[in-house]
This record gives sequence, C-alpha cells and structure tokens, in this order.
Amino acid sequence: MNSTNLEFFEPAVDDFFKNKTQYQKRDIGLAQWSGLHQLEQEYDQLSMSEFGENFVFSDNKWPLKEDGLTTVDWGRCLSPSKDNYPLIVMLKVTFYYHIQIRKVSQKSLRTPLGLFLNTFGLFFANHKILK
Repeated sequence: MNSTNLEFFEPAVDDFFKNKTQYQKRDIGLAQWSGLHQLEQEYDQLSMSEFGENFVFSDNKWPLKEDGLTTVDWGRCLSPSKDNYPLIVMLKVTFYYHIQIRKVSQKSLRTPLGLFLNTFGLFFANHKILK
C-alpha cells in the first residue's frame, strides 16, 4: 500500500475517533487488548506439534523442530513497554498458521518475519501507532 492509499483511509479513522470521548477511546483500547489476550488463550488450546511437545502458543520461546537448534524468542521481540504486543501476536498467528497448518518450512519463514518485524515494528514505534 503506498502513501496515497493510506491517505484514503485516514479520514475514516479520524471520523471514527473524532466523536469519541477520552473514556470511550480508553474503553475501545482496553477491549482491543482484552481481545488479543483472549485470542492468545484460544490459540493456547491448539496443537503445537510442529514445534515440539509441551509448548503452547503464549510461550515466549518456540523451538524450530526442523533443526532442533533454533528457537524463535518472541520475548526478545517484545519491546520493554510491550507496546508492540499486538504486532507480536499477529506475527505469532502468522508463523503458527504457516508452520502448523500449512506445513511450510520453518526456515523459509524466519527471515521474512524478522524483516517484517524490524521494518514495521520500527515504523509503528516511530509513529507511536501502538501506544
């Protein structure tokens, strides 16, 4: 999506929040964070067999079963303020889906997801999008 496309959506977001009080905005944010935690709890009930035994979705470290040596350390990806938690959950869902459901090679996903996290994580942080 280029900047022109992003500008097209900006008024819709502004219009949505323009008529909200500070308390309504806070309540929306709290509901969104609660939804993310509920999503994580739902995924905790699903199989992680492609990653190994005795692991759940909310774990900070996921072993990559293909080589047995590499681990995805989600805790290390999480910012100290945890502002990027929504981004990490989205990446975990993506990683889970491609490896557990589609059986895509784990090695083939590490670099693209890392690049995505670095690029968008930095962009979101610089623009205070996840605060």
